[in-house]
Amino acid sequence: MGTPGQMSSKRDQLGRRIAPGIWQDVEGNPHFSIPELLALVGLPDTPEHHDRLKASLRELLASEMPEAKIVERDHPDVPFTISHDGRSITCGRCGRTSWNRNDVEQHYCCFCHVFHDEP
Repeated sequence: MGTPGQMSSKRDQLGRRIAPGIWQDVEGNPHFSIPELLALVGLPDTPEHHDRLKASLRELLASEMPEAKIVERDHPDVPFTISHDGRSITCGRCGRTSWNRNDVEQHYCCFCHVFHDEP
């Protein structure tokens, strides 16, 4: 854990949570956690559900927010990355980063609720 100043600056970088599975960064760009959205509606996070929801979100953003930049952070070949200093883990599924020491040590994504080392 960091100092309170460090924690608030990291929270500011993430922006604000709008709804479960949806947050807005400090520049106003929307972000979606596909696993969290699927869990919210009771669907398993299968590749088929994942792809269908991503396609639906892309279509919605293209029609309603044509200026929005769509960046996919789903990297199935890279389940996670550990920062060079070993203090954070970034999930390859959702692209979000945790600075929690336990998450780093256990290769866990607290946003997707996934242990990356489990089959």
